[in-house]
Amino acid sequence: MKQLFYLLMPLLLAMTGCGYTLVGQGNLPTHIKTIAIPVFENTTLEEGIEQSITNAAVQEFARGGKVKLVSEDKADALLTGKIVLYKNKEGVQYENVDDKTEVKTYKLTVAVNVELKDLVNDTVLWKTEGLSENQDYEGGPEIGATEEKDNEREALAEISKRLAGKIRALSTEGF
Repeated sequence: MKQLFYLLMPLLLAMTGCGYTLVGQGNLPTHIKTIAIPVFENTTLEEGIEQSITNAAVQEFARGGKVKLVSEDKADALLTGKIVLYKNKEGVQYENVDDKTEVKTYKLTVAVNVELKDLVNDTVLWKTEGLSENQDYEGGPEIGATEEKDNEREALAEISKRLAGKIRALSTEGF
């Protein structure tokens, strides 16, 4: 009987609302209702990646619905990011072609530094350096250069979505 009680206790507590909340309800200070997300700074040599990562972050926050996206002059909080690593062409899978070892799959790695600032109280809520994700993509001599670049762009899009998810979670749940 005691075992049954211990098994049912979490369910009963959840049903009665005794202080439990669902993950993702948000831990932002209550005065933060709006956020601005300017284009991330790109310190790498890869042109244009800041758009992909910034757009993914904007879409993630818009979908999350916890704060309203506004311009910086109207924002309660400011999310800034700096892309510090874009590493492509790291071979992860190889195959033999005509007695030569050729790369078949590459790994793309992207890392960002991110900061969330409370503009109302002029304080940094959180910051992290080297937040990274990676994704494999097909490439090498068996794939045409255009298709390889398209595959790399798709890998960047996936990385951008995952980084954006991490950033939103850190901003609304993780500090």
